[in-house]
Amino acid sequence: MKFCLIRPAESITPHSASCNKPMIPMGIAYLASSLEKFGHDIQIVDAVGLAPTNYTRFDDRIYLLGLSEDQVVERIDKDVEAIGVSIMFSYNWPPTRKLLRSLKTRFPDTPLVIGGEIATSLTSIILSESPVDIVAKGEGEETIVELAKVLHLPDRNDRLGDIEGIVYRKGNQIIENPRRQRIKDIDALPYPAWDLFDIEAYSVNRFENGLRTEDAQAVIPMLATRGCPYSCTFCTSPDMWTTRYYTRDPASVVDEIEYNVKRFGAKNFPFHDLTAIIQEEWIIEFCNELIDRKLNISWQLPSGTRSEAINDKVAKLLSESGMLQMGYAPESGSEEIRKHIKKKVKRDSLIRSVRSAISNNIKVQVFFIVGFPNETRKQVWETHKMVATMAWLGVNDVGMNHYMALPGTEQILKEVDPQWVADLGDNFYFIPLFGHTLVMEDWRKVNRIMSTFELTLHVLFGFSVFYIILFVRHPSNLWRLISGMFSQNDSSRIQVAIKTMLRHRSNISNFSNS
Repeated sequence: MKFCLIRPAESITPHSASCNKPMIPMGIAYLASSLEKFGHDIQIVDAVGLAPTNYTRFDDRIYLLGLSEDQVVERIDKDVEAIGVSIMFSYNWPPTRKLLRSLKTRFPDTPLVIGGEIATSLTSIILSESPVDIVAKGEGEETIVELAKVLHLPDRNDRLGDIEGIVYRKGNQIIENPRRQRIKDIDALPYPAWDLFDIEAYSVNRFENGLRTEDAQAVIPMLATRGCPYSCTFCTSPDMWTTRYYTRDPASVVDEIEYNVKRFGAKNFPFHDLTAIIQEEWIIEFCNELIDRKLNISWQLPSGTRSEAINDKVAKLLSESGMLQMGYAPESGSEEIRKHIKKKVKRDSLIRSVRSAISNNIKVQVFFIVGFPNETRKQVWETHKMVATMAWLGVNDVGMNHYMALPGTEQILKEVDPQWVADLGDNFYFIPLFGHTLVMEDWRKVNRIMSTFELTLHVLFGFSVFYIILFVRHPSNLWRLISGMFSQNDSSRIQVAIKTMLRHRSNISNFSNS
């Protein structure tokens, strides 16, 4: 059958360093390759990749990057038999809702499917606020293949009851089927169908996770694992993936890297794993495989990793195999807060791991959150102490972020007033878009103890303490930050954030004047 897969335009704001780098859509690429494997005809409408410098104003704060709503609808082949839309982040829901309505108006008899992390969390809202026919929850590769077998049939509604992992309309009813079990043999999945995307558009416009290396002809994201075995209360992962954690065979991961090097000229591989390194044996085998094949690539773990598996021996192998940078996410310097949010990170293990990485010339970023719902001033000052320690050790970057209330998390269900969420309306979905602004605003504050002004001061103070200590104790970092602003390659995440923000502002200005 003919299946159209859509990546909608991306919500961005030129006033924040957060969420402004829409990356090539790995989820859709996996879905496309799974459908191709079974002989289905695929059309990809990647709104960002097809129009990476096109900006449409959504409201007074937010722009949509990519094809406009009408342009997306017009690109869909008239003989399409099913349409699938992917939505990963909550801040894309309001514009995606509008797109879904336009799609159903233009293709009233064509099954309309939506999937992705936020589709899994907002299922009931999506079905009540949009004309979507089917919501696919959790992993989608097996689900979409089963849907493709029946969606073109006249009696499809009678057949949907046998497909696990979906919620669908049948007449005036909403029917929720049993949740699909997680895919265990993820090595058996076909590689993402990157040939259906404009990789160069993402590379030229620097829409990639992590740091840019100057020789990166193409940047292709990777997954070595799926899921996360932990249950952090502020994270959407347990809702999407449960707490089951599956790893690929290290040699299979390197096989895919080698394929992407030869097929697409890729040289830089940011891994998008939720928790990439847990087992020391696995990462040692992976590094040795990379070293043995002499692929001459860079790879990164920008999303964060566990500290327990990184020691001097492992860090040396990581560096020798081409690792450029990685992130750690203790989230708080307070042991009480880490325990409360179920963040199983020990301070001593973190410090040992960070020292090992830095001593082996791996760039390190550490992420912190300020303003958890019940966080006290004393607990925030414990975070400041850890921030100062990280700077003293020589960590390259710090992420000082305001707490973001996210749909589908344990914290939003147990610690945040549902009336507050209801009163925010669509603003609730846009919270992550403003999470990395320096200034906290009343409308998105959930901390019950500190004012917005005080939370703003804490974030500014944390950044200031970190970079003052870093630049005084490790002055070469200041030179790299300044010189890197005029270079094609990146030396730090704050440099990337500044470049991205300035680029969006310039592009928006040029686009508005054209």
